[in-house]
Amino acid sequence: MLTRIKFLLLIILFTQTAMAQDDLMKKAQSIFKSIPSTPAEVQDNPATPEKVKLGEMLYFEPRLSASHLIS
Repeated sequence: MLTRIKFLLLIILFTQTAMAQDDLMKKAQSIFKSIPSTPAEVQDNPATPEKVKLGEMLYFEPRLSASHLIS
């Protein structure tokens, strides 16, 4: 009898945890969207190959980090 009660409590706990995770996932999906495949255009500042190259250089530059070890 005690084993059945423990089993039922475990099922209830698992169900509540799964429901909470589902709610959290739904909330996250409403907040976060997928990354667009193309960058947004900025008015009066179009993207050029030179700007893209500069962005890549800055993104991968480790000297911009505090430790100078990571980009």
